[in-house]
Amino acid sequence: MARRMRRAMGRLNRDDAAKLRARVDHLEIELQALQDTVYRDVQRHDGELAELRRQLDPTNLVRALSDDARRRGL
Repeated sequence: MARRMRRAMGRLNRDDAAKLRARVDHLEIELQALQDTVYRDVQRHDGELAELRRQLDPTNLVRALSDDARRRGL
């Protein structure tokens, strides 16, 4: 792909090449932003999943059910 891009760049004038380079730079910045967003979202989901696993641990679940029953007067 890089070889093909270099050949195409050879046929372009300098203004077109500069515009293409600016576009590629912009796309790289957008891709980095997307990767950062996906990473943060995965981290958040991992944290939520870990919290749910902690809450559903049998010991914690029994404690939560017992506390709820006490609050409801059952």
